[in-house]
Amino acid sequence: MKKFLVTLMVIMFVVGAASSASTALIDAVSASGSGTYNNSPNPLLINHVIPEEGTWWTSSTNVWWNGTDPVFTIDLGSIYLVEDVVVSVDNNDDYEVEYSLDNTTWTHLFSIDDTYGDIPESPGGMDTMSTDSSDGEYVSQIDFTQVQARYLRIFSTDGDNMYAVGEVEAYGQPVPIPSTIMLMGTGLLGLVGYNRKRFSKKGS
Repeated sequence: MKKFLVTLMVIMFVVGAASSASTALIDAVSASGSGTYNNSPNPLLINHVIPEEGTWWTSSTNVWWNGTDPVFTIDLGSIYLVEDVVVSVDNNDDYEVEYSLDNTTWTHLFSIDDTYGDIPESPGGMDTMSTDSSDGEYVSQIDFTQVQARYLRIFSTDGDNMYAVGEVEAYGQPVPIPSTIMLMGTGLLGLVGYNRKRFSKKGS
C-alpha cells in the first residue's frame, strides 16, 4: 500500500508541475522565410539578440526587404501556451503577427501600426515592442490573451516599402502532451487494479 501511495504522489507531482510551469523565454528551433529578402532569418530572428533601438533597417542584425510578399515563420519546436511576445521591427511600417498549431491554419494574434513604439519617424530605425506589461517596451495595443501555438509568423502589410524584422521572441510554458497524460493515467489505473487484486487476495 505504501508503494502505491508513493507512486500516486509522484504522478500527481509530475502532472501538477506540468500544469504550473512558469513562463519563460521559448528557445525556438528555427526561423524561415518566403519571398525575396536580405540576410538569413535563421538564426537572426531567433538568436535572442534584440537590435539596439534606432538601429538602421538594413543593418546586419536584421532581415530586411521591399514589398509585402515575404513572410517569416518561427517554429517553437512543440506546442506552447504563448503568453507574451517581443518583436523588433522597422518603426514606420505596419506588420501582422499570426499563430498556428500546424503551420497550415493561421489566426490573427496582433497587428503593429506605424504609430506604435517610441522611436520617432525621423531619423527612424528599429523599434522594440513587447506585450508584457512589466516590460519597459510594453505596447498596450498589441497585447493579447494567451494562446496555444507551435508556430508564429510575421509579415508587413503597409508602409514605406522598406521593411525589417530584427527579432521575434515568445514567452510561455509547454503544453503537456495529451498522450503522455493518458499514458500516466493508464498506468495509475493499472496500479489501482493491481493493488486491489493483491489486497483482495490477502483478505481471502
